[in-house]
Amino acid sequence: MSLLLLLGASSSVAVNRFARFNGTADYATIPAFTYPTSEGTALIRCRAVSASPAAGKAGLMEMSPGISTSHYPFDDGFAYNSSFRATRVNGITLSGSVDRTAWHWVIVRTNAGSGWEMLQASDAGVLYSVATAAHEAFSSSGQTIGTSNGSTLWEGDIDRFLLFSSRLNDAAIQAIIAGGNGASPLVLYEFSSDAGGVFTDASGNARDATISGSPTIIAA
Repeated sequence: MSLLLLLGASSSVAVNRFARFNGTADYATIPAFTYPTSEGTALIRCRAVSASPAAGKAGLMEMSPGISTSHYPFDDGFAYNSSFRATRVNGITLSGSVDRTAWHWVIVRTNAGSGWEMLQASDAGVLYSVATAAHEAFSSSGQTIGTSNGSTLWEGDIDRFLLFSSRLNDAAIQAIIAGGNGASPLVLYEFSSDAGGVFTDASGNARDATISGSPTIIAA
């Protein structure tokens, strides 16, 4: 997810690109597909405009649409998450060690053996478990990035999103944070271009995400 820019005749620098979501109209929809298992992991690298956004500007992602709106966080200071679930986990206390206005990761993972878990992580790969619950069967149709229900949206930046049909362990998550792509992601978005009105799926599975609104692609 970088662009090589030439500086003079003999030097170059890799420039990171990311998408800025305006919190009012910008989001992306993952195309519907048959989810292969009853377990999964979603990872997103993001930073918010505000550490305590208004409720309507905290819809980071939704992996199980139609349950209850997820918020990261709500304007009461807590997070609410229904990704990979049939019911929502409420009143999640987030890690005080993660600055939500700086680049960081949000991870949700589940399987029947280990249960459901939401984590935050620093860019250095330090993981903070912020919520656990029992595993539930879930629906995956209409998954979104940058919104949790089409009206609760995300005000901030996103530059990586990966989705897997297995519950990744800590070491696998940390390898992705360090720059890897993991083993066989279902989708991988790097937000380096909005050409054709989509975020291109770099996983090789051709599941490009359809853009709504006009997220701004920014070269850092």
